[in-house]
Amino acid sequence: MANIDKFMKNEGINTINTINDEKDFSPAGCDACNDGLGTEVYECHGYNPTTKEILDGYKICHECLCLYANGE
Repeated sequence: MANIDKFMKNEGINTINTINDEKDFSPAGCDACNDGLGTEVYECHGYNPTTKEILDGYKICHECLCLYANGE
């Protein structure tokens, strides 16, 4: 299971989407791979089907977004 899949399961979200196409640098790294290395990330939101809420504030790297979009 990819880190993005584990992250989404832990957050209770079933989709994740970028809010815009602008990248930011995060010294803490990606929320999904959580390796602690600084990287460029996209601001994202996800949908929680249980609560029917859109959750904001995720910072996800390009690699994790590609894994989510294309599978492992």
